[in-house]
Amino acid sequence: MTDLYTNIKAACAAQGISPSAMCLRLGMSKSTMSDLKAGRKKSLTSETLTRIAEFLHVTADELLCGTAQEKPAGKPAGLRREDIKFAVFGDPDVDDDLMEDVMALARTMMEQRKKKGK
Repeated sequence: MTDLYTNIKAACAAQGISPSAMCLRLGMSKSTMSDLKAGRKKSLTSETLTRIAEFLHVTADELLCGTAQEKPAGKPAGLRREDIKFAVFGDPDVDDDLMEDVMALARTMMEQRKKKGK
């Protein structure tokens, strides 16, 4: 079993998904992970590694080197702006100006809540 496979498997576990299910969700052949696990493959293309890292909300470096740090609960690693847009609007391609307005409103509301708590 290669370190790359071990690191991918650990990142999958942190996201609550199996490497096999990850492959299905990314449209990749499951044999990619099987080959890594068995040592028939030692690496992945940078494109494949990047897709996996983005999907698992980690960096490619974390997958390659196993340098992943424990993340505080409730703060997913690598949360992307598109993820937030999808969560709020149901569409990752929402206009950036609208997204900025929503973020400003959210910051204002958070500040107000902090003041009330004091």
